[in-house]
Amino acid sequence: MSQTDRRSAILDAAERLVHQHGLSGASVRAVAAEAGIGASTLRHYFPSQRDLYEAIVVRMQGDATSDLRIHDVSVDPVTRLTECLMQMLPPDDDSMALMVPYIDTLSRAFGADAEPTIRAAYFDLVEQSERQQRGWLEQLASEGHLRATVDEALPLLHTIVDGLAVQLLTMQGSMTVADARRQLEALLRGAVVVTV
Repeated sequence: MSQTDRRSAILDAAERLVHQHGLSGASVRAVAAEAGIGASTLRHYFPSQRDLYEAIVVRMQGDATSDLRIHDVSVDPVTRLTECLMQMLPPDDDSMALMVPYIDTLSRAFGADAEPTIRAAYFDLVEQSERQQRGWLEQLASEGHLRATVDEALPLLHTIVDGLAVQLLTMQGSMTVADARRQLEALLRGAVVVTV
């Protein structure tokens, strides 16, 4: 197996563990066991826990979201931004369990027994996400579709998406993913995006 293939197999194993247990489930020993290799072999590719977490975050963020139709000016700007942001929420009502590892990661990053490596990896994930969202907002700004500057709109996007995620988790049964999409569209239309 080539070094590239081995590294990819290690990250595949890590990603499976993250989906099951959150980022904290992807310890060097656990990932090595899941990948069927020794911890020393894993450390050849990822010398520290931090290196492993960073690689996991980069890979998962790249897998999780894309620009979809954000550059397609023939599509309503609210629709384009909504499609992009909906990638950060569960795809359907039967997928709420996908958010449990994310909540576990938040707890391990900021809870009573916070782990510095988990916190650092979480901030890496946020930074990557912000770069992508900034690109989406810059696209809409270049078309004259933002009510505020990109720097003013970016924290608002986080607030809206994080709030909808919490609502989906805490109001299961009374709030659906379709409800979240409608609310997201309304909030974007009212507070972020100008349609011409």
